[in-house]
Amino acid sequence: MADGADQPEPKPQIDFSTFQEVDVRVGTVTAVDDFPEARTPAYKLWIDFGPQVGRRQTSAQLTAHYTKADLEGRQVAALINIPRKRVAGFASECLVLGFADAEGGVVLIGPDRPVPDGNPLH
Repeated sequence: MADGADQPEPKPQIDFSTFQEVDVRVGTVTAVDDFPEARTPAYKLWIDFGPQVGRRQTSAQLTAHYTKADLEGRQVAALINIPRKRVAGFASECLVLGFADAEGGVVLIGPDRPVPDGNPLH
């Protein structure tokens, strides 16, 4: 495990009301495709966030630790209230959340038990 020497400093403190504006939801990855147009190895993901939010697509640099088969059917946490961003011509509509390991590969965060898609982070 890394000693943390290369980790960024903590960000400034925010008001709780600011945190409440962040909308992190759980969703199930329903489809995964390769994304050869991306500068850094990545996948295209389609995630079902339940009936109120619906299905969103995004790209994610997850190839270091996950195969397409690993991701399909997996529940993930994602930030859903950010503007759409185009990445190599592909529209990302949410941001899948994870932590970098000691080598910089992304390790996903998500529930350790099944929960209903679309549930918000508490």
